[in-house]
Amino acid sequence: MKLLLKAGHHHRYYAPVWVPVTEKIAGLPNDWQELIEAGHGTGTIACQDVTLPAQVVSTPEGKFVVFIVPWMEAGSEKTCEFVSGKVDMPGVRLIDRAGRLELRIQDRWFTEYVFEGYAKPFWGPISAPGVDASITRLDLETREHPHQRSLWFSHGDVNGVDCWNEPAERHGKEIHKAFSHRTDGAVVGFFASENTWTDFHGQPLVDDHRSMALYNLWEGHRVMDLSITLKANYGPVTLGATKEAGPLGIRVAPEMTVKNGGKITNAYGAINEQECWGKRSPWCDYSGTVEGHPVGIAIFDHVDNEDHPTFWHVRDYGLFAGNNFHFLGQRRLESGETVTYRYRVLFHAGDCDLARVAARYHDYANPIRVEFSS
Repeated sequence: MKLLLKAGHHHRYYAPVWVPVTEKIAGLPNDWQELIEAGHGTGTIACQDVTLPAQVVSTPEGKFVVFIVPWMEAGSEKTCEFVSGKVDMPGVRLIDRAGRLELRIQDRWFTEYVFEGYAKPFWGPISAPGVDASITRLDLETREHPHQRSLWFSHGDVNGVDCWNEPAERHGKEIHKAFSHRTDGAVVGFFASENTWTDFHGQPLVDDHRSMALYNLWEGHRVMDLSITLKANYGPVTLGATKEAGPLGIRVAPEMTVKNGGKITNAYGAINEQECWGKRSPWCDYSGTVEGHPVGIAIFDHVDNEDHPTFWHVRDYGLFAGNNFHFLGQRRLESGETVTYRYRVLFHAGDCDLARVAARYHDYANPIRVEFSS
């Protein structure tokens, strides 16, 4: 059983590849067949000039073999083959802590997913590339936008309830129910969780299913894939036309804001809030310095998201979010209806140009094509 990888029109650089698999694939080696049937485990894939660690991941969408291609020239092809052998290397680990998951890459702390103790879950703080400091703001004592905790999902008007801001005794809540899927290994750490959004007194508004994939990449090129599916399980839901929305939101570290010398850049070359706020773009980047080190965060809007490319609610003071609601109007979900939003977040060393953010967007929007062959 072999795979044919096709780079397409773009150079590939540390590009994650997800290969959907069924439980029974003719010609697959027995050891790999067992991993796929179990829905987890690691092995290797030989790709001509290099042997890559590979991991089987079970998700709500099915089972996948996941590996990372370090480099492919545009227009090139690689033939890869499933091979036996365990992977003995540090990867991504998800470690249970009280009310949170600690996320480590190659035995180094990266971030935590905090799902208890606050009005809504969040990821944070998030380690800046090459620096023992956070690339996001997580100031739990601040009075200036205290609800903007590092990286989160939320919306400011869910059937009239504010789940973004946190006005005293009136704000909505996102209640973590359970992790439905969870795995870690040599290539990726993945989890999916179930949550219920409620008003302040616990009346349910909408359910969400969210997931995260965090890849085992070098420190200057951290990549996190995020998705959230909202489902109207308690009757119709109106997501209001508010600027307090994402649904993905990030608050960058104070040092790297435009007000402190940072820079916002979108895919069309627009610069900073004056040119980027309220404009559509498939991606946006926020770069600056943290403890003197040039770093940045790029958000890629998935091509399948509604109304792609998204409008950007991005501010010189440090808020960074995609938001179609304020600019296109409310979104109504009928009872039982769902809507899904997907994003890739790149935490990078260097500025937008040095990190080649524009090229990395195509690893997400136009990924490496994979074909099975005998």
